[in-house]
Amino acid sequence: MKMKLTLFALATALAITPAALADILTYDFTIDGSGVSASGTITVATTGTVGTDDITGITGTYSDAGITTMNITGLYPDPTYTPIEDSNHLFLFDNLFYSSGNSGLFLDNDGIVFYLANGDYVGVCGTGCTTGGLPYNLNVVDTTGNYTHNNEGIGVNFNVPDGGMTIMLLGGALVGLETVRRRFRV
Repeated sequence: MKMKLTLFALATALAITPAALADILTYDFTIDGSGVSASGTITVATTGTVGTDDITGITGTYSDAGITTMNITGLYPDPTYTPIEDSNHLFLFDNLFYSSGNSGLFLDNDGIVFYLANGDYVGVCGTGCTTGGLPYNLNVVDTTGNYTHNNEGIGVNFNVPDGGMTIMLLGGALVGLETVRRRFRV
């Protein structure tokens, strides 16, 4: 009986470990700048590097002086999460999120690019992609490949949650294992 319980405990631990290591988290965000406003949610997958996550999705709304409120329809894909250029060679981006802050910023110098419902896309990046060392830079590229809006020094805020699902999953597994252990005690 003890052998079966040990095998069950080992199988449960192995099944839970991959889920615990690859949390899927969401963060609410806002973007505010001169004539620019956006808000929504990003979805990230944790990586093996603590504090560095892959942005896997984005939803929300965006508006600026030339665009009335428009839905954000998705992320410009970067399957490698290493810096790549967009198709118009205007942005270098990596879609990485730094949940513990990267020199005080949640996006690095390469930042993220996302699509709007009208076909335009928006790039947001950290200090290194701007001139003058301002916190974040935002650019909009229209469907013809031309910049339509450039805004340096915008505010980008993320609501970083407390903890992830890992602790909850592991705690639930331990309670389950203890219940099974007590039930089959000889």
